[in-house]
Amino acid sequence: MKSALSPDDFLPGETLLLSKGANLVIKPSEHGLGRFAFDRLMWVVGMKQKEALGGELHLTNYRLLFKTHGFNRLRGRISLFLPSLLEARDASFLFVRKIVVSTHLTRAEIVVWGIPEFLNAMQRAAGALSPADFEAMRAHAAAHPERVGAGLRVNATLEDLNDLALAGESVVELLKAAANPLEAIGSLALAELLSRTVEEGWQRLFNR
Repeated sequence: MKSALSPDDFLPGETLLLSKGANLVIKPSEHGLGRFAFDRLMWVVGMKQKEALGGELHLTNYRLLFKTHGFNRLRGRISLFLPSLLEARDASFLFVRKIVVSTHLTRAEIVVWGIPEFLNAMQRAAGALSPADFEAMRAHAAAHPERVGAGLRVNATLEDLNDLALAGESVVELLKAAANPLEAIGSLALAELLSRTVEEGWQRLFNR
């Protein structure tokens, strides 16, 4: 169930700044998953028809990196590079503490505590990047795409268990769960980092 980073997770020149236990909130229908067995209870915490994947949220000098732990129906990691971010805001509702992080291509909803500290750390990390750092980041990410992350994949075993929980005791055999790879979120993050849109936006930050 480990979701800590290993040396192979880092890009050259990348350093870890902050880590927090977190949950990535997804809509199961968007990822080929069946309805979560307990979604009828999740309205209580403002997450009706959504599922929270447990793991750790890591902030480095390059990116946000969410890595799931093993006990999830989806397992993997996603990267959101700091220069690509359009918005990072507190989206807490009642007692659920969460942030929404958006880029041109992706939007992540992450349940995490200590939001002011984390958002401030993100701002400091983004503000500390120079144009030279940005170019180095792009080169390292392009050279090591496997470290960016290939998105998340369905954990068929836990999906089968969820099917069983949904159907109850009437089920006499497990239905084979779809284990299709999800959209490669990591590939989107890499393509976005290398795109002209991000390049032009990043340069404008330094030309004001």
